[in-house]
Amino acid sequence: MLPTNVFQIDYQDLGNLIWNDLSSILDYENKNLLKFDLVLAKLKNGTFPGSIVSNSLNIPMATIKVVVDDIELFVSKENVEIKNILLVDCIYKDNELDLIKEKLLNQIPNANIVTYCPLVYSETIKKPDIYGLVSNHYFMPPWNWNTFTSQTHLERLLNNNNESFNKNTHTLGFCSKKSFNDIELLIGQQLKNEWIEIFDFSNKKINTTSNISSLENNLEHSSIEELKTKKKNFLEEKTNFIKTNGITHFIETDFNQALIISELCPTVHILYLKEKYLFKIYSKEFDKNKLINLNF
Repeated sequence: MLPTNVFQIDYQDLGNLIWNDLSSILDYENKNLLKFDLVLAKLKNGTFPGSIVSNSLNIPMATIKVVVDDIELFVSKENVEIKNILLVDCIYKDNELDLIKEKLLNQIPNANIVTYCPLVYSETIKKPDIYGLVSNHYFMPPWNWNTFTSQTHLERLLNNNNESFNKNTHTLGFCSKKSFNDIELLIGQQLKNEWIEIFDFSNKKINTTSNISSLENNLEHSSIEELKTKKKNFLEEKTNFIKTNGITHFIETDFNQALIISELCPTVHILYLKEKYLFKIYSKEFDKNKLINLNF
């Protein structure tokens, strides 16, 4: 069985998720009347998110390494008297970060340690103190590029080798056969990648009270409100297609659909095709209540 619940995330998209979490980190500081003195990043997965947070908050960063059942703390002498520590990892999938926190408290008993992860696996019982995206899909970080996507796993099964660990393969998804043909015309050559999937509306029918049977005709040119409400089930067919096929880049020709799909599939490159132009869409609905706190 292919690991369809595993998705690859690249540096740009992971960075976007972490930058979105900065407001949550600042909110935590304000709510708890504290300021973090140090970002403590777990080697190696925590160093990328930790460096972004450290730079954004303008505070030093140290690293911590898990060695068998113990930990090694790498911190400069001037940070020995730290009080508020933000302990950072990339993906929260078990209680390892909590165990590290316990061991740290034995070494620095007076420290206040707060945990943060930008990605959280939804099957975990506990969650970090601060966290970002919660999903039932497991994400492979960019420094482990292409080691456990669906297509890579299939290559290993078929070829019985580890070559796919180092191959920079992608799965291209297209919203229609026409979009596939348009892309070939745009780039001036045929796409000869074996990992190409084209979404076919013709075999997709959903039982709804609206009696709409033609998904393609009724999704095209739909408003944002329609896609989020009465046509939500229709759009889920497309997002499920993207997720179950391990799509890394999806070409969409309807702008409103591209916006919503980007929000529902945050680790997939959603590319909006308009005439001879191709735009990458990164979308997340903004909380309008936060506007009242902005200084104009």
